Amino acid sequence: MNILYYYHYTGSYQAPKEWRAYFLSKGFLDNGHNVNVVGASFHHLQRINYNQVDPIISKYVDGVFFTWLRVPSYVGNGLGRIKNMLLFGCKVFKLDPIIDLNLDKPDLIIASSVHPFHVIGAIRWARKYKCKVAFEVRDPWPLSLNLLIDLPKLHPFSLLLSVFQFIGHRFTDKTISTAQNLMPYMLKHGLTADKYIYACNGIDSSQEVSKTSALDVSLKRIRKQYSRVFMYTGSLGIPNAMHHVIEAFNLIECENLALVVIGEGLEKDNLIALNNNSNVYFFSSIPKSQIQRVLSYSDTCIISWQDIPLYQYGISPNKIFDYMWAAKPIIQAIISPNNQVEQAGCGINVQPENSFEIKKAILAFSRKTDQELTDLGLKGHQYLLKNYEFKDIAKKIISEIFK
Repeated sequence: MNILYYYHYTGSYQAPKEWRAYFLSKGFLDNGHNVNVVGASFHHLQRINYNQVDPIISKYVDGVFFTWLRVPSYVGNGLGRIKNMLLFGCKVFKLDPIIDLNLDKPDLIIASSVHPFHVIGAIRWARKYKCKVAFEVRDPWPLSLNLLIDLPKLHPFSLLLSVFQFIGHRFTDKTISTAQNLMPYMLKHGLTADKYIYACNGIDSSQEVSKTSALDVSLKRIRKQYSRVFMYTGSLGIPNAMHHVIEAFNLIECENLALVVIGEGLEKDNLIALNNNSNVYFFSSIPKSQIQRVLSYSDTCIISWQDIPLYQYGISPNKIFDYMWAAKPIIQAIISPNNQVEQAGCGINVQPENSFEIKKAILAFSRKTDQELTDLGLKGHQYLLKNYEFKDIAKKIISEIFK
């Protein structure tokens, strides 16, 4: 079967082995399918910004054929980013995947909605080539923007997102949700229950794992100096609410505990300024292949969220699966029913945006024995391998779409 996967955030030409598109496509490949991924030349999550001169660039990456469409770069979340998204949607609509992109005739087209503006193009080509088409939803648009940045529901951009979301739910064969509780929301915005597929993020247990990292020297020193090391890896933006974790450590009077924060984001400088402890360490982002090596130096991993209604619909954070794969117990500050930490029993969920509750959890986990921490970590690891391998997720998507 030939699968055409439109996904704006498809890594970059220089670093394509990032994001869901790469790992899910490898999962499709493991199930015997041919995969073509079409993404944008620029997006703000790229680790390496590459100035693409040619309108279209393509290459094979581990058996998956990737194509990047040239779009303008941008800074921040203003009009430049909107232009970037809309232009990608226009190019998907305009460029025939067979005639213009030289791809195989698809049996299935998936439009993955970091934004939904390319779903009309996916529907167009599915109609032309008489194949199935699916709408993959990672965030409930425009609800995410309404809640995260207070975008008014009647704002023109909010209304535009609503229209495209409705089209994606109503005029595709299936809607794939990466969040487990999204169906009630989708049913109010054009979806019918028979079209819903839950297919979360996950891990590829065969992916490259480095035996060294750029942080080895520093982390070995920290590991030797402290009895317990807590760690966060990932973005440092407003949605990550990490200032509550920093505040929690500010409240702890214990010289034997360390917090290691690895990542970049708009809030990083503010977090550094907020910290008044010598036992909190900040490091720059590292390649994904080094994450497991870095996590091996931790005793417990931390993830924090904002206290907003959005997360009642479920979560699908890559860092949770990285933590589970590393067999580390997890402290998570969130309100989200049936979340992965709760289901696996591999840690604790506490009240988000509550530094005192996070502090209590940190102190409680600092008192656990090595064996207790190991047992919790193994629960998460075993749960992950049983439920969240990308090859199994890919198999589920195909079986649901073609049943």
